[in-house]
Amino acid sequence: MATKLKEITVQMGRVLFRFGDRDCEQQTIVAEAFNRSNQDNEKIQVKGKKDGDHPQLHLSYRLYGYWKKYTNRRTNETTNQFNFKMFVPAKPHGRAGIETYLCQLKGIGPATAAQLFYTFQGQAVQILREQPSVAATAVRQLKLRTAQAAAIWLEDRASMEDCMIELIELFDRRGFPKGTAQLAIKEWVMRRPKKFAKNRFSCINFVVSVSSVVIRCIWISACQH
Repeated sequence: MATKLKEITVQMGRVLFRFGDRDCEQQTIVAEAFNRSNQDNEKIQVKGKKDGDHPQLHLSYRLYGYWKKYTNRRTNETTNQFNFKMFVPAKPHGRAGIETYLCQLKGIGPATAAQLFYTFQGQAVQILREQPSVAATAVRQLKLRTAQAAAIWLEDRASMEDCMIELIELFDRRGFPKGTAQLAIKEWVMRRPKKFAKNRFSCINFVVSVSSVVIRCIWISACQH
């Protein structure tokens, strides 16, 4: 059975080792990084292949891979090292994308979504998913039962959460009909689950990097077939 890839968000530090030709776009690197996936912001080691000029020092990325024990032959010290297979730039989600995403949840309207964002900012979705009681306590109009139901819905879709919010932000205010992001997910992901399961991270990378003009052309072309 294939190992399920884990996701962490890091801010890249200095490169410790390089393997392969320095000018090679697929050069393997070992680097320091700060783990932004937890509150400790601990310094960790990451290892994986570059893609062009990325990852770059001081920039943040979502890495997809697995943890592995690494023993330094010189010092004989053992540490946890995150071996990444893929990565995408990590940017804070905006208010529009988060509020629109939250409004898909039963019992959460624009006012409640706005209050969740005001209270928790970019962590609004994560707090609601992982700590529904905290969200219900902080936002008066959000009932605990509604928050708990929302948490179950969000947990079921956690693997697609970032992709969905980024799609909403890409399509927002660019002349696309309301609900285009949801239709895109349905077309690209739901109808091709096996293909997406194998290539979901490269699909996300494509979505967040392609220009809005290219997306418009792709969408129009898809609607004509």
